[in-house]
Parts: sequence; C-alpha cells; structure tokens
Amino acid sequence: MKPKTIFLLIVVILFAIILIDNSEKTTIELFFFWEASMPLFVLIFSTLVLGLIIGWFTHMSYSRGKYKNKLLKEKERLSASKESSESRTTAEPEEE
Repeated sequence: MKPKTIFLLIVVILFAIILIDNSEKTTIELFFFWEASMPLFVLIFSTLVLGLIIGWFTHMSYSRGKYKNKLLKEKERLSASKESSESRTTAEPEEE
C-alpha cells in the first residue's frame, strides 16, 4: 500500500472512533430563535461535510480563474506573435 493510502485509512479510522465516542445529545441554537437537538457526532460529521463542500467550491473557483488567466495569456501571446509575423512579411520588399 502507498503511504498516502495508509495515512488516509488511519485518519478515517480515527475520525470514526471520535464519532462513536461522541454520541451524547447536544443542543445548538441557530439564528437566535431556532434550536436543534442532535447527537454530537451528527454535528461533527455535518460540519466536516460542509467544510469539504466549501473547500471544493473554493478550489474549483480558484482553479477556473487560474485556467482562464492561462488561456488569456496564451491568446495574447499568440496574437502578438501573429502580429509580429504579419509585420515582418509586409516589411520585406517584393522582388520583381
């Protein structure tokens, strides 16, 4: 097994132990008027999932912006090289 896989497996096992250990009920208050009572492991797991979703969207928006910048620079480079090659061909005198 690869070290990365072993590390991920250990993290998942530790996370499962933490979830099982935190089975007592807790009450959370949302928006000053709504209360929810749930097991603590549900709160921990839902926080993990929410964090993963936010991280994924952040990564995707960053990657998309980085990709668009790369395409824009490549397009500018190609247009600049095309203009310079056109100016070279028009600057050369025609032979008769």
